[in-house]
Amino acid sequence: MTIWVCGTSVSILPGYVDRIKAAYGSDAVRNISIGNQSSFMGLARVRNSTAEMKIGDVLVWEYPLLDILMEGFYGDELLLIMREAWIAARRRGAKVVIAFTQPRAHIERDPVPLEAAICRLAGKMSIPVVSVRDSFAALRLEAAEEYMDDRHIRPGSPVHDHYGERIVQEIERRQFRLIWPAERLYRDRWQWQPASACGYTAETLTNSLMSVEVVRMKAGMPVHLPASARVVAVVATTTQTGAIWCGHRYCAGVAARKVESKLPMLLQIARIPCVRPPVTTLYRTAPAYEPSIFLDHGGAHEPRTDGDVLLHGVLFMRA
Repeated sequence: MTIWVCGTSVSILPGYVDRIKAAYGSDAVRNISIGNQSSFMGLARVRNSTAEMKIGDVLVWEYPLLDILMEGFYGDELLLIMREAWIAARRRGAKVVIAFTQPRAHIERDPVPLEAAICRLAGKMSIPVVSVRDSFAALRLEAAEEYMDDRHIRPGSPVHDHYGERIVQEIERRQFRLIWPAERLYRDRWQWQPASACGYTAETLTNSLMSVEVVRMKAGMPVHLPASARVVAVVATTTQTGAIWCGHRYCAGVAARKVESKLPMLLQIARIPCVRPPVTTLYRTAPAYEPSIFLDHGGAHEPRTDGDVLLHGVLFMRA
């Protein structure tokens, strides 16, 4: 059994995942988390890994934290996105457990509408939800004492072990249903095209957490897609990354440059703001279309967004 952890920076930093590793061994845990991103990134990471998932594996999904913090940025579409990710894993025979790490401000209050909607969706799909709010209540701890910031619990907090142990207990349970009968016939709305399928030689980027394949999109170099109504690119961003564009006249590109940080690169999503679908080709923006006026969450906007685009893959919705 492999345990796939897909979540925010909470799933990367020391915390509940250490308890899972203690129970099953580090080699049994595959961490595909990307911090500071929403369920859009989670769906891309799951789609990129489903070929390796096997019957009896477990997907621990921990993106609700950022979904709540970014709700105003992405809206109601988040529920559709996470549902597709859960179904993709379950079709491979993997079980899904939701790790719900509420933001600090939400620990001592009733669930916000998005949290309640996520829990209702999980309930309909017979997917268990483990809430860190319940660990705070069981341990009688206050959020102000245990959180370092708006989302991260301090190292050494007893909440980590309690939260992780409850997730392990859900992993061990056998009574929840693996898959709805309807899921076998479910038509995926979002498809995934990895860098290796973009028609060019891919290169590998590595940081302290992971290695990812990317295609380096230079000026005038097209990446072809099936005719698509919606496109979300997953880009390995650096401080020099350029903007990405659908190629249509009067459509703007979206900046894919990361904010200044000590990390050499980050994976981020870039929703393509096309007003003339379908989209069949992606380009690095041409100089005539700079500067780009759009950017996605976590990106940096500068007067010029020229530079190669390091494309990791594309989520697209067929036209």
